[in-house]
Amino acid sequence: MYAATQGIASLVSEVNFSSVYQQGENFSILVQNVDEHCLLVVVFKAQISVGAVKYYALTTIAQVSKQLQTAQARSPEEGLDLSVLNIADTADLFRKKQA
Repeated sequence: MYAATQGIASLVSEVNFSSVYQQGENFSILVQNVDEHCLLVVVFKAQISVGAVKYYALTTIAQVSKQLQTAQARSPEEGLDLSVLNIADTADLFRKKQA
């Protein structure tokens, strides 16, 4: 699908399209760029309006993009060693760190 989208974009002198929508009989699919390395794929019932899906996808894309930027800025040394994780008590893992 990605190569076909690139081909269509070049036919109309676009560098790229930021989203692709395919409507099916039972389900539809919306693919939108989050950034140059990430796509958001939403599969939904065909009876649901694509406009509503796009509306909520925009909020999700902004949140995912922000989280990806935070992750990319993080130092590799600040990673989490899962081998020392106490499975019985994961409270520290899911606690929000102080800035």
